[in-house]
Amino acid sequence: MSSPPHRPLRILHVGQDDLFAGVEGVQRRFVPTGHSITPASSGRKPLSPDSLRRLLTGLGTGARYEAIVLPVVQFDWPHDRSQFKRGLRRIAAGVMRQPALSHRLSRWLRRRAEVVVALDRFDAPDVDESYIKAAPALSVYFKANLRTADENRRIGACRLAFLPYWIAADRYPDPAATCQEKDVDVLFVGAVNSPERVECRRVLASLSESVRVAAPEERLSFEEYCRLTARAWLTISPQGYGYNGFRHYEAMLLGSIPVVNRPDPPVVHDFVDGRNCLLYEPGRLRERIEAALANRRGVEAGLDDLRQFALARHSVPAVGAYLTAEIRRQLSGATCS
Repeated sequence: MSSPPHRPLRILHVGQDDLFAGVEGVQRRFVPTGHSITPASSGRKPLSPDSLRRLLTGLGTGARYEAIVLPVVQFDWPHDRSQFKRGLRRIAAGVMRQPALSHRLSRWLRRRAEVVVALDRFDAPDVDESYIKAAPALSVYFKANLRTADENRRIGACRLAFLPYWIAADRYPDPAATCQEKDVDVLFVGAVNSPERVECRRVLASLSESVRVAAPEERLSFEEYCRLTARAWLTISPQGYGYNGFRHYEAMLLGSIPVVNRPDPPVVHDFVDGRNCLLYEPGRLRERIEAALANRRGVEAGLDDLRQFALARHSVPAVGAYLTAEIRRQLSGATCS
């Protein structure tokens, strides 16, 4: 006997990217908060008064959802150039840091949704506990670069959960269609903003006489970057400000094998050495590259379909489906408790 179909989930989503668009079983209202950090993302609109009006309409009298999905906001973020956004941050900080006001806001949210969750896509592995304490309505705090020790930990009534990095996968050409020749052995593209990336530059410089290395320092256009990555057999993708980065999944989508350092501190991730990437220990990048180049057929034989992995786990629709399943899980737990 087949199980009954899920009821449609009504979701109010406030954020940079429309994660729930087209997700089966979801009726969503999306309120964009401004420019997306996702490379090649479409619909990069600045935060505007219209967004605020849409949010207030979505939370108006009579509005009811199964879930409200909010972004984690850093109240003291120093890099805003928009006077409008700086003003909103000051207003939000003033409200959220007043216990009476934050509890009133939380009660207001709870009257409109069974579950309230937050998405933290920031690079740092630290959970913003001040945000959680200022938003007692939160049921789940989804965190990219989540420390393994924090997974499923609770802060009050709020559970910490893994947030996969998402990428605008549909914007990257299929390497099978472009048929790029692999005339680059090892590629590195990126800002040198971490010790791991400093080591990467040093190692590639030492290999450049015996290995076909590409490590451009100039800024590439999106099209140039895609073509170059498709030509590379290995793409070195060490962590930068945070462990997860777009380069990991861009390499997979473009037909290159990502070579990624093991995370320090340990964070939740879905990399499997030899299956969807090559992992290396600190100080052993050169050894890992040379071993892979000496055993190309063996490395390729052990790999899964990298493009399919990125599409199934880290595309915008895939992350939307993951969050939908987690929200259903939370609703089921709330119902059973």
